[in-house]
Amino acid sequence: MKDALLNEKLENERKKLSKLADEAWQRGVPLIQDKNFMVQNQKVDALVLKYMKEYVNR
Repeated sequence: MKDALLNEKLENERKKLSKLADEAWQRGVPLIQDKNFMVQNQKVDALVLKYMKEYVNR
């Protein structure tokens, strides 16, 4: 159950990241220079790390 919730949250945050990436590219802004993208990217990175720690510790 906990894994499913974490996986769902990760997938939702990844979708937000993808949307932000598309928006930045449409505006002609490099991803590294788009603050919203970078903030969201850090959230996704943190969730991936949390997921991997829980998965590896089984």
